[in-house]
Amino acid sequence: MKLQNFGFSKKEEKIYLACLELGLAPVSVIAQKAKIKRTTVYEVIKNLCEKGFGEFLLKENVKFYRVIAPNKLYNHFKANLRGFQEELPHLNAIYNEITYKPKIRFYEGRKDIEKLYLDVIFDNKGKEFCNYFMPEQVFNYFSLDFILHKFADTPEFRQTKIRTITSQTNITNFTSEMSQYKNREMRVMKDENSFFKNEIYIYDDKVVTFSFDENFAFITQSQAVADTQKKIFDLAWHSADIF
Repeated sequence: MKLQNFGFSKKEEKIYLACLELGLAPVSVIAQKAKIKRTTVYEVIKNLCEKGFGEFLLKENVKFYRVIAPNKLYNHFKANLRGFQEELPHLNAIYNEITYKPKIRFYEGRKDIEKLYLDVIFDNKGKEFCNYFMPEQVFNYFSLDFILHKFADTPEFRQTKIRTITSQTNITNFTSEMSQYKNREMRVMKDENSFFKNEIYIYDDKVVTFSFDENFAFITQSQAVADTQKKIFDLAWHSADIF
């Protein structure tokens, strides 16, 4: 029998089974039967008694221990299960509240960040994105071949509508090339002091932030956060110049 499946430790199980066979016995006899050190048996049998699984009788200043019968042990677990079932609606209510809290997932290292960069587009093709585009950082972090052949020239990218904001200093030949894609509408912020330091994608209930200099990225999944970021993006969009 595996009492460990019901919360017993390995030593508690051995001592409980030994006591079942022995009936009423002193610690020295229980230790011999269970093949566990006497000092350990003292501690474990004490814990079993505190949990209500055992008791002792004092005879001539010597403690004799016994454990409760299996039927009583079963009733104990049954009562606990019934109590747990009564608490289940309350526990589920707490769990449901937690599921609606923002979820944040972190990614670290080039391999995971590269996969995330592709997954953002590939797993959500056809959706609308808001994007703060940092081409200089992107090209320094990824290879040109990666950006061209695994990202920009893919059907998934071309099927996704993207509104992009970049800064004047980030304008490159490739930026101009990217702006020619029909799915991508680009605007430029000339005030460098008001531009952002991270590559960011905003879509659905998610905000994906890439910090290439620090070699990590994270996704925040929250409708309220995403809606707020979309409104901030719209403010920046309307103040930026058409590319």
